[in-house]
Formats: sequence, C-alpha cells, structure tokens
Amino acid sequence: MRYAILSMLLLTLLLASCAAVTVAPGDTVSVTYTGRLQNGSVFDSNDPARQADIPQKTAFAPMTVTVGQGRLIPGFEQALIGMREGETKTVTIPAKDAYGPYRAELVRIILRTVTYPREVEIRREIEIPAAELEARLAKPIAPLQLFETENFQYAISAVDSGTATLYLLAPRNETVQLEGYPWPSTMVRQTNQTMTFRHDALDKSLVQTLDGPYVAHVNATHIRLETALQPDQEFGSSLGDGRVTRGTDSTLTLDLNHPLAGKDLTFEIRVDAIERRE
Repeated sequence: MRYAILSMLLLTLLLASCAAVTVAPGDTVSVTYTGRLQNGSVFDSNDPARQADIPQKTAFAPMTVTVGQGRLIPGFEQALIGMREGETKTVTIPAKDAYGPYRAELVRIILRTVTYPREVEIRREIEIPAAELEARLAKPIAPLQLFETENFQYAISAVDSGTATLYLLAPRNETVQLEGYPWPSTMVRQTNQTMTFRHDALDKSLVQTLDGPYVAHVNATHIRLETALQPDQEFGSSLGDGRVTRGTDSTLTLDLNHPLAGKDLTFEIRVDAIERRE
C-alpha cells in the first residue's frame, strides 16, 4: 500500500511536470537576463548578481514583457518560446536575429559649420514628368489647369512629350516651408522668372536637420549653422538615433547603426514568471 501511494505521488508529479506551463506568443513573462559579446564581456544585464559588471545601471529587477509585441529582438523572443517557469538557458543569437547587420550607408560625415545666404532665389517655371504629377494629383492633367501644394499655387503651362511644365503663381501663405530648409521663409520680391525668399531663422535658435541639431547664428546676409554635437555624444534625428564616433576640426562622423549592429550576442535567460494570455 505504501509503495502504491508513493507510485501515485511520483506519477502525479511526473504528469504535473509534463503539463508545466511554457512560454507561448501572447504570454506576459518576467525574465532575468545577462547579455555578452563574443569576447565574453557583459554589455547588459538586469541580474543583481551582475551589478558589478554593469555599473551604469541603477535598477536590477526582472524584465516584464508580452511575447509577440515586437519589443524584443527576434532571437531573444524566439528563445523564450517553450521555456518553463524557473528554467534557465544560454542562447547565442546571430546578428541577423539581433540588431541586424552593420550598414555602412548609415555612417555619415557632416560639417561642423554650414553657411547659407539669407535669401534664396527660385525659378517660377519648372519641369517634371507628367506621369509623376498625375500620380500626385490622382487625376489627368492638362494645360491651364490650376492646383495647389501645401505651400504654393501652380498653373500647368504645357504638357509635351511626357513632361509637364509648371508655373509658380504665388505662395499660399505669408510664410512657407521651402524644400531642403529647416525653417520658414518669406517672399520678398518677384519677377516673371523668379521669386526671392528670405529665410526666417531665429538667431541662437536650435535647428533640427537631417544631420542632427545645429545652432543658428543669423545676420543680415547669412545664416551660419554650428553643430551642437560633440565626439562620443549620442543623439536623435529624423533618420533615427545615433552617436558621434569621431571628429576633426571641420567634420564629425555620425553612425546611425545600433551600437550592437553586426554582432552575435549570447544571452543567459531565466524565466521567473509566466502569465498566460486570456
């Protein structure tokens, strides 16, 4: 009888073990992890036992995340699927399933100082492919047809051999945003052939450009932009987050790659808790 009871207990434990909850997409899990580079150095961890290895972190606690929401790198998320509560494993994630390959085209060299004339002259007559204009307007085009963009009013003066000739009639507002310039501009004079606009940048203002933040220094004839970035600084731009990797007297090198792009990563992962999706 004693052995029968013991056998039943063992069977019960075995069945419970087989039926243990495992991580599936949609589950919310609490995870303790340590990430290492291929040379063994720790680059990130939320494990209190690794606190000495990550002095810049101020809080060490399990990370809670819902699997399948895209908040984790693909390889890490895939490693979680099928793990049981309390289970620990080590997995090496190739760069393609981590932060992607390193892309040379995301490295840019910018000038520390850029100077613009205070006024810019644009031609009133321009030519563009007729098919491109029809696609923009979502309708057929013809000579003498009028249309508006966000900033200007135009007339189509001719359509010939697949090319549409446009004539700039007038700005739609007192100030407009000229393409390629990060500030508003005001028209100051015009002829039949051209319009001249004055840039309205504010002196000492911070200007966000595709090359990061610049400080504007404005006088009567020119606008001088000086970069607000410094070597080793991290920054955000309309093209994404990046960092300044080096500098010279006249240039800075910006890298918009993730710091771990192109690297295979090894993670020690422990699932601390699983909350099933409803």
